[in-house]
Amino acid sequence: MGYLVLERHLSDDILIKIRAEISRFEDEARSMTKSNDRLDLEDSHTIEDPRLRRVKLPQKISKFMRKLMFSNHILAPAPDLAEPDFRLPTSNLNMKSAGYGAAVEWHQDYAFYPHTNDDILAIGAIIDDMESENGPLMVYPG
Repeated sequence: MGYLVLERHLSDDILIKIRAEISRFEDEARSMTKSNDRLDLEDSHTIEDPRLRRVKLPQKISKFMRKLMFSNHILAPAPDLAEPDFRLPTSNLNMKSAGYGAAVEWHQDYAFYPHTNDDILAIGAIIDDMESENGPLMVYPG
């Protein structure tokens, strides 16, 4: 087990495009009154004050996200860390909005997916800068 951090790995241009997709998903949430199979809403969501918690399987509802998730921008380090054949069992685009973002506890799904190969990777891309004040992902060596 271990981890690898690649700081500033995604270009500003890619981050701008990701944020544009997030805005598109937020616009979709404006007309919703409850979560659906694409978007999870915060408990405090209203049509007047839309609050998006999670985009489920973004690669299935966004051509840009699909292209990005299967690109070298995301997968380049993976063959050096695991077997070269990949399977993507699930993905989420989790929001952590300032002031009201619901907890999205990070965990390992290892035990929940049937597998015969123990080379399992979780790949995450942080879209916004992280400081201790906004609850970053923390990893403990060892």
